[in-house]
Amino acid sequence: MSYDFNKIKIANRNSLTYFNRLKEEHTEALQKLKSSLFEVHVRMEEISKTQNIYALNTNYRKNIFSPLHVENDETKKENEAKAEYDALKEKRDLLERKIDGEQIQIKSLITRCNQLLEAEKQIQLLKETQTQQDEEMNNLRQKEFDDNAFEFVDDEENSKKFEEVQKEHIQKIEMLHLFDQTYLSSILNQQVRGPIDQNMHKLEIIKEILVSDPIQAKLMLEDVRSSGQAISHALLDQLEKMDFFLEDKDSLHQTLENFLNQMKNEHLVDINQKIPDQLPDMDFIKILYIYRLLKIFFDNIYQHSLSKKIDFICSEQNHSIEFSIEDYGKGIEDSAKEKSKWYSGLHRADEIIFILQGRLSIENTGHGTRVRFSVPVK
Repeated sequence: MSYDFNKIKIANRNSLTYFNRLKEEHTEALQKLKSSLFEVHVRMEEISKTQNIYALNTNYRKNIFSPLHVENDETKKENEAKAEYDALKEKRDLLERKIDGEQIQIKSLITRCNQLLEAEKQIQLLKETQTQQDEEMNNLRQKEFDDNAFEFVDDEENSKKFEEVQKEHIQKIEMLHLFDQTYLSSILNQQVRGPIDQNMHKLEIIKEILVSDPIQAKLMLEDVRSSGQAISHALLDQLEKMDFFLEDKDSLHQTLENFLNQMKNEHLVDINQKIPDQLPDMDFIKILYIYRLLKIFFDNIYQHSLSKKIDFICSEQNHSIEFSIEDYGKGIEDSAKEKSKWYSGLHRADEIIFILQGRLSIENTGHGTRVRFSVPVK
């Protein structure tokens, strides 16, 4: 499973920025508290000196006028100074506690920032390791992809194995063909033949009541018109599934461009496409099968992946046309093919690849699904 280290790195960097900002805020608050504490200490020292003077004067007066004692302005000022000094002591203690708290917070934030800086280094190391592992895995997959290439063999033992595999594929292809015929017959019977018979019956009734009940005849004609539209839509839908509108004179390049433009118009998805300006000429039958493969894989994305972005790459390599379709959705399950019905798109894709003598691989990338297939030019 691969990870998006760029997202992890961004998240780590955002956390580091957040804690650095907190550290700066607490450092600023600490400086303000220290400034306030310094002012309190200065004021306390001033009051302490003043109290000493007041105490000296009071003692002098007490010695002269004793035993009588009359509170004068000097005594009041001495009491006020003492009260202010006591208040400043409380403020000093409070400021010292706050300073201790801020220093603990700053120390904790420095530790967190250092941990995040170390994490950033580790993320970079993991990214480099993952990149190396991905390259090795891609090389392995390419080898497996190449090993799965369809090859004719001459020796007798392998020829027998090939014949068995060929018979199995041919049987599946025939079953799919019969299934499609049965399905098409059922759809045409339900959505075309049945409604046409009903409309014929309604037209007979309209013919009978056209003069006697024109209002009812008009309503029935509207029903026939609506039914005719539904029949037309059903036929168009089936014709599209049969690739009736695919132009046999279009090149592979034009077919790919038309298909991708159609997907962009029909679905709210961003398709990043790379198609060479020049592609070799191919038989229409091969282009038709490639078109069907693309429909299968794109339909799977729209129905199951729910991805809003698709990377599509077409290239010519080693006398083959190679295709890569990568989405960023849920990701295909390893057992998806085994769980799907025998007439599903994934099984159909296997048979098309066999007919084309091509290669196919489907993998979960950790952030979506990547489909790769190739078709020999000749």
